Amino acid sequence: MQSLEIGFFIITEMAAINNCTDSDNHNSRDIYNIISYNLHGFNNGRSGLIALCDDPNTFVVAIQEHWLRPDNLHLLNEVHPEFVGCGISSMSDRLGKQIYSGRRRPYGGVGFLWRKSCNRIRIGYKARSGRALSISLELDSGNSISIASVYFPCFSTSSEYKNELSECLSDIEEILMNSCNVIVAGDTNFACDSNNEGYKQLSRLLVTSQ
Repeated sequence: MQSLEIGFFIITEMAAINNCTDSDNHNSRDIYNIISYNLHGFNNGRSGLIALCDDPNTFVVAIQEHWLRPDNLHLLNEVHPEFVGCGISSMSDRLGKQIYSGRRRPYGGVGFLWRKSCNRIRIGYKARSGRALSISLELDSGNSISIASVYFPCFSTSSEYKNELSECLSDIEEILMNSCNVIVAGDTNFACDSNNEGYKQLSRLLVTSQ
């Protein structure tokens, strides 16, 4: 996996799932490419999202910061004719509305787009904060894998950040508890540094959940 940031567009966590149905036959497998993409606003990132969907190797796109209100989430279904979308809005709870009022624009929100040809995906956990959403993909082997799209609060040393971080980690823990195989993709908004509180807490959660 690697991270690439260009201007406002952030494409991270490109992962491929090898779905082997026969351990002795490595040619009998499907490969699902999963990409995480921070839109920095639906209109701002739409062209990049369309380009990802145009790529025949793209299977699932986990998105963050679409900035859509609940009544506009249907736009995720209109991005590409070969993809279906779903999302949750950070404007759904009181905190989101307060931030929206202060910033004078929509805020956050996460979601997914996946190919319509796949009928083995179901929507899983939805965080009230709009910071975490999961889907479950059933593999040909009969196993399933959960994919989480997450958007962490921007790092700071404030008590407000600690509260929001705790809430976000609780959402991720809920997803981890309900699936044996989980991919967590998204924007953590902190440096991968052992001295960073956000990094330390997320690392600890992922390690203890194995």
